[in-house]
Amino acid sequence: MKYTGFGRTGMAVSQLCLGTMTFGYQCDEDESFAILDAAMDHGVSFMDTADAYPAGGDLETNGRTEEIIGDWMSARGCRDDVILATKFFAPMGRQRWNRGGSRKHVMDAIDASLRRPKTDYVDLYMYHWPGMFVDQLPMEPAAHPEVCGTPVLDVPPCKQH
Repeated sequence: MKYTGFGRTGMAVSQLCLGTMTFGYQCDEDESFAILDAAMDHGVSFMDTADAYPAGGDLETNGRTEEIIGDWMSARGCRDDVILATKFFAPMGRQRWNRGGSRKHVMDAIDASLRRPKTDYVDLYMYHWPGMFVDQLPMEPAAHPEVCGTPVLDVPPCKQH
């Protein structure tokens, strides 16, 4: 596996990142653990998830993927070996303030994205689907660690295409 620099963190990250959006809906926990184990065995240390995963789920299953990753990291004792990226924006409740880029939602979302995977930090926190909504719902500066004190190692400019 090849590794590259990871933003401003001084860490190296695998050039391949494992997307986990099927964990907890299309893949059960045993299948998800097997995929995570195989990725780590091949040097993939970069794991991508989101608050709204698994894809295809609903408000009842949102966050399950982060829980599975947390259960796996706990079972394997490998949190220090994983670069964990997660995202926010999707509806996480029925109320209008439980979605988007408002300060309230960002703060609630990062707290939940720390609780579900049983970690005290995430390595990369991103705004999900920025190209679709950024002009309509601009993100407040709440997600930047110097603003809110949230344990996030890097908050890059969000340009995903």
